[in-house]
Amino acid sequence: MNGYPGIKNADEELVTKVAKSSSVCLVVAPEAVIASGGSDGNIINQLGIPTVILGVGYENIHTTDERMPISSLNLLAEQLIKIIEIISQKS
Repeated sequence: MNGYPGIKNADEELVTKVAKSSSVCLVVAPEAVIASGGSDGNIINQLGIPTVILGVGYENIHTTDERMPISSLNLLAEQLIKIIEIISQKS
């Protein structure tokens, strides 16, 4: 067992809705899973700040061959921009 608490946000929570909406806008199928690995998001969520962790397309993660294709990095940037757009429309 690792030292990080798992994250499981309800589908009705704003952070979950926004993350899923941003994925759908980019024609990426959203998939909610329990995140029990080591991420700052695990700790932030435990402190009462609803948090999601976005999958970013790592390959060979946690090895000396770890990498992220540029296309995955670009898609992540597009998703972050979409998240900002969605949140700004709700304000």
